[in-house]
Amino acid sequence: MSISSHSRQSGMILVSVLWVVAGLSLLVSTFNQSVRTNGAVTRTELALAQVEAMTMAGVELAAAGLLIQGDGRWQPDGRLYTAKFSGADLTIQIFDANGFVDLNLAKDELMLAVFSGVTEAPGLASQLVGHILRKRQEAKANVARTDRQALEIRGNDPVAERPAFRDVWELSQVPGINHEQLARLRAVVTVHGRAAGINPRTATAGILRFVPGLTSTDLERLMASRSANGAAERVAADLPEAARALLSDQEGPAYLVKVTVRTPGLPAPFVQSVEILIASNLNGAKDRKITGAPYHVLTRHPRGT
Repeated sequence: MSISSHSRQSGMILVSVLWVVAGLSLLVSTFNQSVRTNGAVTRTELALAQVEAMTMAGVELAAAGLLIQGDGRWQPDGRLYTAKFSGADLTIQIFDANGFVDLNLAKDELMLAVFSGVTEAPGLASQLVGHILRKRQEAKANVARTDRQALEIRGNDPVAERPAFRDVWELSQVPGINHEQLARLRAVVTVHGRAAGINPRTATAGILRFVPGLTSTDLERLMASRSANGAAERVAADLPEAARALLSDQEGPAYLVKVTVRTPGLPAPFVQSVEILIASNLNGAKDRKITGAPYHVLTRHPRGT
């Protein structure tokens, strides 16, 4: 064999070896990247699981606070409560479902006024109210006579048992509504209320300011009175008749609990809203069949920020 032929063979072997080494390096690099990615995913999932536990700890605290008798009771009017749990800082807010506009029960005038104010689109508000009223009529018609009789015999409200709306997201079915308008409406409506009006002692100022007949002075007096026992009831009783007709003194048993979790393991606060039904006593609320627990989770709305 000539020297030149031998050199060519050696060169080809060297190239082959280099290709093998490059391929192995690529495989090792890919494997390492996969390990790092899987590790990051695992850490993220663990962090989210911890945040979920912290969120439910906040819900437990809220439920316990609502069940306190007397002056120490946590108020469902959106005020802030803070707590520490497992190294995290929790901020907890409780909102009475009757402080929102109930899609299944609210009066036409109340819905039209609040929806017009929130969406800043009176035409859309009118369309929404029309859609809601049609759905209510359909729901009533869909309750068969035999079902209605059976429900009434058991002492249950047929409309409550077969509601027109089971989730506020159903408003997205209204033609022409956009994402921003839907987001604004979700902040003021519920499907877990118990009255046609809203509770002036628990509703937020952002909702009450749209109630017809309620002046800005009335609103200021009402919001300021919440810190004094019994004062809110006296102020509510003195409100104009037009406003009082759209209000209610009903509170609970459903509440929206908003928990914000701040922990060093998260780059930003995590926010989750959980709707719960508080039992009327520790044996459970008879009409909703809650047994063995002081509250029951209705819905969960995770909103990470």
